[in-house]
Formats: sequence, C-alpha cells, structure tokens
Amino acid sequence: MVADIARQVQWRDKWLKPEQWKVLLISGHAVATKQEADVLPGLEGEYVNIRESSAQMSVKRMASLIEYTTAWAIGQGVRFTDRRYE
Repeated sequence: MVADIARQVQWRDKWLKPEQWKVLLISGHAVATKQEADVLPGLEGEYVNIRESSAQMSVKRMASLIEYTTAWAIGQGVRFTDRRYE
C-alpha cells in the first residue's frame, strides 16, 4: 500500500521512500483522529514528530490507519496493485 503511494505520488515536488510515507501517513492519521501530535526540537535543532508506533497499534487502530491511508491515496489518484494472499 505505502509502496504504491511512493511510486505514484510526489510530496512537495519530491519523491519519498515508502518509510517516509509511513511517517507522514501515521502523523496525518493521528491528527485526523484527534490524537496527540508532538513535534519537538531535535538534538541538532531539527524538528521531529514523535509519533505512535504502528507495531504497537491495536487491531482497531491499525484498521483505522488502513482506512485513512486508502481514502487519502484514492483522493490523490493512487491505483493500488492487486495483491492476493493464499
């Protein structure tokens, strides 16, 4: 899903890696679902988004993230590749 977005969408005129898209999507999802979004100054003066861990999300929270990501991507014209698992 994130790989499809990375192949098809530029962000601010820049192609991002899937792991960079993951950070943006989790951050956007947190804001959209009224969760905290902490942006703090980093160790070298950069800004860092301290975000929730997708690995520690509940099944319900992960389903919400997938729904958010799908809706956002479709709104950007992303065509998802068909994956079938047996």
